[in-house]
Amino acid sequence: AFPQARLAPADPYGLARPQELPSYLAPTAPVAHAHRPRASRWADEPEAQAAMQRKVPANMTECFTLIERHCLGEGPWVLGEQYSVADGYLFTVASWLKSVGVDIAQFPKVHAHSQRMAQRPAVQRGRKVNRVTGDLANQLRERHDASDFDTKTQDKIEAAASAPSASSTS
Repeated sequence: AFPQARLAPADPYGLARPQELPSYLAPTAPVAHAHRPRASRWADEPEAQAAMQRKVPANMTECFTLIERHCLGEGPWVLGEQYSVADGYLFTVASWLKSVGVDIAQFPKVHAHSQRMAQRPAVQRGRKVNRVTGDLANQLRERHDASDFDTKTQDKIEAAASAPSASSTS
């Protein structure tokens, strides 16, 4: 819909490449990760739930070992020199590793990719949206327009609310 964004190659073979990683990730890492906070979806017995939860770090490590070995090659992005939609998906799923006790540093390519992604201005803006904790300058609780990043972060809203109004000073 937006070919000018160049988030995927135009040729059919090239288009298969950015679909490869998400096609692997979708049925593996999110499911493996979900066993920790939502084990009750798959088992009723507390012992079975606990066993699934203990297995999450090993399952996530297995998923990311494959990604490290086979999905990140030459260049800074999943497709090499071209940034694609696959990069955003990998970044999102890789951000879950810490929450399950897996050190991303054991995957040097994934770790470097995540660090590059975190430097992208669009990622920095996206991390502010719907955030309700942390530094007020990094909280944009509602976003309706691109200008909201400049005018409606929580620090600016609270400063405006505490500033004396023009009508109260006259």
